[in-house]
Formats: sequence, structure tokens, C-alpha cells
Amino acid sequence: MDIKKMESVLRMEDLYFSYCSVERDLNITEDTLEINLDREIEPLDDLSYDVQLDVSVKNANLKVFVSSKAKFIFTSDPGDMRDKVVKNNTVAIMFPFVRSQITLLTSQPGMQPVIIPPINTAKFI
Repeated sequence: MDIKKMESVLRMEDLYFSYCSVERDLNITEDTLEINLDREIEPLDDLSYDVQLDVSVKNANLKVFVSSKAKFIFTSDPGDMRDKVVKNNTVAIMFPFVRSQITLLTSQPGMQPVIIPPINTAKFI
């Protein structure tokens, strides 16, 4: 099959982490972690959007927050599916990078790194 036919009409550009923080106690318990996702989408024109994805992970002894931003561009007009594609796919594309950043931030001496499993981001948003 021609790989060009499988290409997405949505392309991410310029992903970066605008803010990252970790707060922790000396001793971190193995409590269940609570995760929250929040996104903001700002249309720039008919085919491009700025997207901000904020992810927080916390329990009684640990708080991690990562804010990421990226620009998304449609390479062709998806028609009536545009809103759905933007709302669901932008988060799904950005989330693996945020997961990785959270693991990197929490890979510190004296603590178990936070490894968020792959998730269905559509259920969070």
C-alpha cells in the first residue's frame, strides 16, 4: 500500500513544554495517582490551530504538572470532520510527548518514576 495514502491530513509543528513542575515530599507513598487533562484550542485560520495541553498527576505526596503547546496544520480540508479531528486527534498526538516528559521529570533519586500507561485520550476530553 502507498504510504502517502495513509498520511494524516493533520500535522503537528513546534511542540514545546511551556511549563513543568514537580513538588514532592521526602517520602512518597505508593498511593493511586490522579491524572487530569485539560486542553485549549485556538483557531489561527481555516486550516491551523494553536493547542495547549495541560496534564497534572498527583497524590498525597507528589504533584507533577506539564503544560505543552503545539501548532497543528491541516494539509487538506477535512470538511465536516474538522472539529472532531481537532478536538480528539491533537490531544492524542501530543499526549505521548507529555507522558515522556512526566517520566523524565520524575526519574529522580529516591523516587519511583511516574510512568503513565497509554490511554484513550478521548475519554478524558
